[in-house]
Amino acid sequence: MNIRFILFLYPAIASAQNCAEMDAALATPLRQLQNTQSVVAYERGERDGANHEIHRLLATQANTNWDCDYPQAQAAGLQIATAADKQFRAWRWDDMSGGIERHYREVWQYRTHDWQTRITDAPAIAATQNEQTIAIDTAHLGNKGTAWFLIESDKDAMLNHAEKLTLLHVAGDDLVPAAWIAHDNTLTATLQYEYDMRSLLDQPALSKYPARTRFIYDDEKKTLTFPRVKTTAKYPGGAMQNELQHYRFDGDNFVAETPTRKTPRPQRKSPFSGR
Repeated sequence: MNIRFILFLYPAIASAQNCAEMDAALATPLRQLQNTQSVVAYERGERDGANHEIHRLLATQANTNWDCDYPQAQAAGLQIATAADKQFRAWRWDDMSGGIERHYREVWQYRTHDWQTRITDAPAIAATQNEQTIAIDTAHLGNKGTAWFLIESDKDAMLNHAEKLTLLHVAGDDLVPAAWIAHDNTLTATLQYEYDMRSLLDQPALSKYPARTRFIYDDEKKTLTFPRVKTTAKYPGGAMQNELQHYRFDGDNFVAETPTRKTPRPQRKSPFSGR
């Protein structure tokens, strides 16, 4: 069931004290989850209660948490990604219901066109044994308004790596996928690729420019860049190529341009550092 909280108060700036108090409150149920991984009935009840409390706190704090980093909560397992324009945040945590698997829950917080703050459950995430992280890039797209690239990174123990990008925007009062990417003869809101991390050893130049292995959005140039990946006999899981694909916004959609080979890009700080 998708649950959405509508918060009619205009956003207020949280003080450092308020952020610290909210951080401590959120960290408590997150730490409780670390101790409720059993399938014993009473522990399942504690786990469900802790997850409900996390969701409740995120909803009730939404108007004043846009500037809060929540270091204690992050140390206890909460992932936070915030758009640079502070109009969209994504929260993710392992609800500890899967034993050796990770069952991530994700909540989206965003501002509508009339500046209301809303909270909604993100689409369900499949159970995984992998480590996942999230990041957000903001896109200002003229007449189409503001949109956000939600970027998800997935690593498994076998050195397989996957990157997924979803373009989102506010339509009416809802945060929904924006199918504005022209790819494979269709319009889509999602792009993704997978590769074997060992294939990077065959591309020494990539070690100097790690940004080439990720989705990168340049809002000034309205260009989305990501690497080309090919399936090979040596790397059936995908071989990273020293070649970039560029999708430029033409006023209506992001459309593909000619791939760029072996052209270094300025290295930027990883979008996942400090999370």
